Order: sequence, then C-alpha cells, then structure tokens
Amino acid sequence: FRRVLFRSLTEYIRFSYVSKVNNVTPAQLYEEVRKLIKNNNEARDYLEDLESESELYGHIVNINSNYWSKFRIGGDIINNLNAIKDMDIKNCTPLILSGAIRFIKNENNIEEFSKLLSNITTFCFRYFTIGGNSVSNFDKEIGNMSRAIRGIDKEIKKEDGSKIIINNLSDLTQYMKSLTVDTIFKRNFKQFSTKSMQLAFYIIYSLEKTLRTGVVPLTHGPKQHVEHIMPKKPSKAKNRINEWSHVRNKDRSEEHTSELQSRITI
Repeated sequence: FRRVLFRSLTEYIRFSYVSKVNNVTPAQLYEEVRKLIKNNNEARDYLEDLESESELYGHIVNINSNYWSKFRIGGDIINNLNAIKDMDIKNCTPLILSGAIRFIKNENNIEEFSKLLSNITTFCFRYFTIGGNSVSNFDKEIGNMSRAIRGIDKEIKKEDGSKIIINNLSDLTQYMKSLTVDTIFKRNFKQFSTKSMQLAFYIIYSLEKTLRTGVVPLTHGPKQHVEHIMPKKPSKAKNRINEWSHVRNKDRSEEHTSELQSRITI
C-alpha cells in the first residue's frame, strides 16, 4: 500500500469488498471482512489481493496522476473521472475498479475500459443525478454490475423477476440502458434543478460541447463559471458600479435571477 496514497484505506477496502463479494455499509464492513478470513493463510491472501489492486484504485481516485496521460485516450478517461467527481457520486467506484481490473490489468484493453467509464458516467447522471433513485438502489445496481463484469456473479436479477447474464461490456451497457428509460429521463431532465454550481456547470458544459460541434468550451475555473451568466452580487467597486445597473436594486435583481433560473433549470 506504500506505493499509493489513499484518501481512506477503509473506503478502499469497502469498495473492493463490494466489487467482489457483496454490498456492505461502512458499519458492517469489519464483521463482513472478518467472515472471509478464517486463518493466517487466508489473511495473507486477502492482503495480497488488496495490494495487487491498490495501484489501479489509486489512479482512479488520484485523477491527475501521470498514469492516464500515457494513454492515447487518457484525456477522455480523465474527463469522465472528473465528471463523476463533479456529480459527487463516489459510490460508483466499485464498478470503475472492477472494470479497471478486468480491462486494464487482465485484458490489457484500455479502449474497452474507456468505453465502460463513459457508460458509467452516463449511467450515474441518468439514473442517480437526474433520475433521483435512492442511494440504496444505486448501490445495489453498482454492486451487481461490479461483480458481473468481474465474472464473479454474471447473473443479475431484475425487479420484474427476470434475469440477465452479463458476459461483456455490450451486455452491461444494455443492462444500464434498461434501468434508465429515455421517456422517464427526458421528463425528469426537464424538471431538474440544482444548487450545486459544479453540477450546474457540468450540465451546461456538456450541453454546449455536444450541441456546438467542434467547439470545446472552457473548463470550470476563474475564467469560466456559472455566475458569468449573471452575478448574484454585482461588484460594488467604484470602477464597476455601472455594471448590471439596471438590476442592482433588490426587486429587479431577484426578478432577473428568477428568470435566469427558469431558463437554465433543466
């Protein structure tokens, strides 16, 4: 573990457990891991297994490490990892880890991992951010898919009682699509609003990038952020007092803010 700095060792152990064994809460983790280890040999094997996957996990959580930049499609991977970070959906990490182990470590197929990561980003946005599904349902689906893509438990039981077998990325993609029906997504998307500036920027950035072919908008930072549409509190500096003069009084400002919010509420 010395090769990689982790945000939280406990978090890594939990995500690893979810990706290979079963869903588990932080409070249940100690007891569930203890059940896996019955003697010193099993303890050593368990630690060696954790260590063998720790480096890839480290690159997943430390997005800006040089690891991804060595790949031709490293930029796409970094963008998707940052998108998941902007959406603040850490609980999808078990599926990313499982995909990295299968496609990068075992199959040496970085392109397939990149496709999976793009699908995970889309799934998180459609199912959780916009779909508003509960954390428990989201965790359940992520756990099922994590173990399926590893080949540990390829059979996933759907809510209607039917079963689906996950053999490859194509199967997993179809399963994700079955959980995020277009008609429901479009309805929820039209009604969606957020107070998170990071998430709001991510949505607007993604829309502009998709709709304006060939144009890559500036990333989130001092030169480009949501409040550039209209500042919540116009500057009172003497050299800027004429900016937004038509909406500086409280009533007019609130009126324009409400109008802008109605336009960007998705």
